[in-house]
Amino acid sequence: MYHRLGEHLARLPLGWHSAGRVGEVSVLAGEGVLRAMSVIAHLLAPFISACVTPLTIVAVMLAFNWQLGLAALVAAPIVAAIQIWTARSTAATDAQRHERDTEATGRVIEYLQAQPVLRAGGRSGERFTSLDDSLREVRRASRRTVLATLPGTVGLTLTVQAIFAVLLVLGTSLALGGTVGAAEILTILVLAARSADPLLSLADIGGKVRGARAELARLDTVLRTEPLPEAPEPIQPAGHGLEFESVTFRHGDRTVLEEVSLSVPQGQRVAVVGASGAGKSTLLQLPARFHDVDAGAVRVGGVDVRAISTEVTSALDPVNEAAVHEGIERLMAGRTVVMVAHRMRTVRRADRIVFLDGGRIVEEGSHDELLRHGGRYADFWNISMTPAARE
Repeated sequence: MYHRLGEHLARLPLGWHSAGRVGEVSVLAGEGVLRAMSVIAHLLAPFISACVTPLTIVAVMLAFNWQLGLAALVAAPIVAAIQIWTARSTAATDAQRHERDTEATGRVIEYLQAQPVLRAGGRSGERFTSLDDSLREVRRASRRTVLATLPGTVGLTLTVQAIFAVLLVLGTSLALGGTVGAAEILTILVLAARSADPLLSLADIGGKVRGARAELARLDTVLRTEPLPEAPEPIQPAGHGLEFESVTFRHGDRTVLEEVSLSVPQGQRVAVVGASGAGKSTLLQLPARFHDVDAGAVRVGGVDVRAISTEVTSALDPVNEAAVHEGIERLMAGRTVVMVAHRMRTVRRADRIVFLDGGRIVEEGSHDELLRHGGRYADFWNISMTPAARE
């Protein structure tokens, strides 16, 4: 299962591996697989024994005395009803517990990844508030899970004890009436007592089976996620030009890009500008096949595979930023480049600028042309050049 899960994860689109799935995949690939596989390895035999043993004992009791056997048989639907009721009542709390575990795991990974920065700033001893909050939620979810399963456990225990008490009273009555001998009654009561332990173990085994079933469902969901289709015969790109032809891309119910057409000749630099949520990052992810488009086509020399450069200089001081840009300039020489810009001064050297709004291209041209046009880009530029925006 580990091999199958790992191979499948490696074939899924890069866009599927979002930040929110770090904790989910970590829990699934660790505790999830072990819990799911434990059904076959450790729970299957005890579960069958807990179900079959009492039914076998009831069959023997029916052979001894139909009245006592029938009284014991009444427990079967009651036990089944309690198990079903417990499963339904704990389903919500089990799901909440899984969500909290996933979130906490993601926070732990985030905390570990942040250690170099925290230590460089001398803040490694400080509490990580988001992680503390996540762990508190895990504790609360665990308590709710215990409280949710408590009625089922108590109900099952009381049912087993009540049935045994009924058998004891009924057997005593039959023995006193001379219908059944004392030896037979003793044998039947010993058998009834023998069936109590397997029945009571159903509460614990049932909880583990429900947890494993939920993990199996999550594993199934991941394994059923369609990987990106691979071309049977890959085509060598004829150059490095990039073209978006009537591209539409949806994420869930939201249309991120709609009918976007853009051509970037080989060797040209294009900067994509727009407000947050306009679809800039998605536009860059599509040529690298983080996702496949829902409509239209993305072409890079005839093949949907290429390297993408994104802007990573927003947190640098002016001296280091200039050094980084100088290095990027050398790397970009003669290459086709599409870049997303957050600091507007980084786009001035682009051969062409595309302004994206609501998943559509609303303006396109050089820096000077768009400023003279006085449209959305000009407004964006003027706002970014104000003292407050520069700070």
